[in-house]
Amino acid sequence: MNEKIVDVNFLEEKISEMKIKRDNILSQWAKEVCPHKVGDVVAVEGYSHKGKFCKIKTVSYKKDIFGGCVEYVWKVYGVVFKVDGSLGKQYVDWTQAQAEYTNKNKTGKRL
Repeated sequence: MNEKIVDVNFLEEKISEMKIKRDNILSQWAKEVCPHKVGDVVAVEGYSHKGKFCKIKTVSYKKDIFGGCVEYVWKVYGVVFKVDGSLGKQYVDWTQAQAEYTNKNKTGKRL
């Protein structure tokens, strides 16, 4: 096999390992800084489900790019409760930036 191909394959392997490590670090960071934890029941703000409650299913991170700058923010996914109190099939998600915007402006409107 060509030596350059071997070098490229080696680099691709290292890049994959580094991406996995980055994902693990950022996932842990998101879980630490997010005000919501998996299993929390919270009121939905600023969405079409406003006033309803949801149960947080996952906390993860999202890569945002603002004006050419990369920023990582937490992101949560939750399942909306039905009127009868059982968990429904509708999901809602929001990011740190959306939560900060809604809280700051108290819009109560869909973002």
